[in-house]
Amino acid sequence: MPLFGRALGAALAIAVPPMLVAQIVDLLVEDDLPALLTVALSILVFAGPVVGGLLVGRDAPRFARLQGALLGLLAIGAIAALGALRLRVADEDPPDLIVPALALWGGLLGVIGAAAGRSLARRTPARTRS
Repeated sequence: MPLFGRALGAALAIAVPPMLVAQIVDLLVEDDLPALLTVALSILVFAGPVVGGLLVGRDAPRFARLQGALLGLLAIGAIAALGALRLRVADEDPPDLIVPALALWGGLLGVIGAAAGRSLARRTPARTRS
């Protein structure tokens, strides 16, 4: 599997489970989610594009920032779109521009991860591939 696909898979593997937990808790709790739980789950969701970007930056530094931005945009954009779809199905209106705003945020996080990955790749000796 190409590196971009593996990095996107890693980003989604980290980001989707806490998003699902948040959605399930939101359905079970009558009030809003507790603030501490919201912050903790949000940090975990937003860690996904950072880790995916880190993988891309570490292993493919040529277009790392561009790939990090794209995978962050796709990962968080997909999660935001699913959340907006869930709200629509529940006859609630999602906030305007929430999906593009979160997708851009995910892209930025992917770029940050890619930059960190490039920095990490420069500091560590070249690995041999088997």
